[in-house]
Amino acid sequence: MKSISVVIPVRNEEAIIEACIASVQEDDAVCEVIVVDGGSSDETVSRAQAAGARVLTHDQPVEFGGGRGGQNYAGVMAATGEVVAIVHADTRLEEGALTRVVEILQQKPGVVGGAVGCVFDGQGWRLRLLDVANHFRAAVLGISFGDQVQFFRRAAVVDLDCYPNIPLMEDVELSLRLRRLGRRVYLFGGALASPRSWERGAGKRAVLVIGLVAEYLWKRLWGKPDALAMYRRYYGGKG
Repeated sequence: MKSISVVIPVRNEEAIIEACIASVQEDDAVCEVIVVDGGSSDETVSRAQAAGARVLTHDQPVEFGGGRGGQNYAGVMAATGEVVAIVHADTRLEEGALTRVVEILQQKPGVVGGAVGCVFDGQGWRLRLLDVANHFRAAVLGISFGDQVQFFRRAAVVDLDCYPNIPLMEDVELSLRLRRLGRRVYLFGGALASPRSWERGAGKRAVLVIGLVAEYLWKRLWGKPDALAMYRRYYGGKG
């Protein structure tokens, strides 16, 4: 049953986009692959098109709906499948991972979405510790990150305009919003994620990520967190 639209946000990913697209196209559940380009200056767009993806351009400034959250939002709004899955360009899906998603959603109509789950591609205790921490956060706390391949029933999110169009923490906010819409599931794996963002300064990055997530959740209790300010802190002031 081809019912999943895969949305892949990208910017200057010419070296890896074809392999990512290939990994999702191999799954019989996928009806379309939508690559949302944030303003690439390399061959990302042409390679994505050659690989069979539909390409959208969403290169607005981060202050006006840009960033990965904005790219995802544009892709979700354009999707036509019954289910949407967000896949990062440096993630590879295992064979049948999305078919498994469809089967679970068919068997459990009360489930609105969730996450597939991933492990990092590489060796070493630090990556394995990250794997365990990611599984714990998603399964126990109910908060999944984007590299864990979040998915949801499109109608439930689109009809209520529930996908968070924010530059950072869109994955955390989506997890919280899905909680309000219905039950969620976590599949404990089915994707292989690149450790490239953790290869240097893993400890410092972990502290930053944990701090930003905690701040976001705390401020969310009392009002609207400033996702734009968090974006600039995370990316070192780059907009």
